[in-house]
Amino acid sequence: MRHGAKLGLGLVPLLLAACAQPGLQADVTRFHLAPPPPRSTVAVVSADPRVTDSLEFRGQAAAVARGLEAAGYRSAPPESAEVIATMTVTQSVQAGVPKPSPFRIGIGGGTFGGGVGIGGSVNVPVGQSTPTQVRTTMLALQMKRKSDQSVVWEGRATTVEDGVLKAPVVEALAGALLQGFPGESGKTVRVKLK
Repeated sequence: MRHGAKLGLGLVPLLLAACAQPGLQADVTRFHLAPPPPRSTVAVVSADPRVTDSLEFRGQAAAVARGLEAAGYRSAPPESAEVIATMTVTQSVQAGVPKPSPFRIGIGGGTFGGGVGIGGSVNVPVGQSTPTQVRTTMLALQMKRKSDQSVVWEGRATTVEDGVLKAPVVEALAGALLQGFPGESGKTVRVKLK
């Protein structure tokens, strides 16, 4: 009996690991001309000037600037930067597949006689299903050379998540978008968000 109990307890971590949800991932697509854009000074600005002074945008822009600095760029104010990186963030919410009620009533029975057994059961959900939400967040970034307004690089990273939107998701998308900058042009890759 003890051996069976130990075996059962040993399976618990495996079952929990199997039920764990994987981390968020993003689909990342980038476009650029060869050779890669030269490293120079860059300013991150919003495509919507109304949000430029918001705390939310400043946090997101700082994450993008850190990614660009890791790629070899130097941050500068828009008036003196050689490259302007215009950032757009879009978020949408849609209804997801409702979760079934967690409460169920099981009814079962069976008859035995003359060596023949018949059994049956019915599992009936109690209560209403819970509505869910699916949230899609996309970060798009376009880099233009200020001298001639030519686009030197652009890309987008998109993630879809169930339930409550996690606050730093845009910052995580910035890291995914600029990982391995400039990246392979025209190819969509899936990146695990950190």
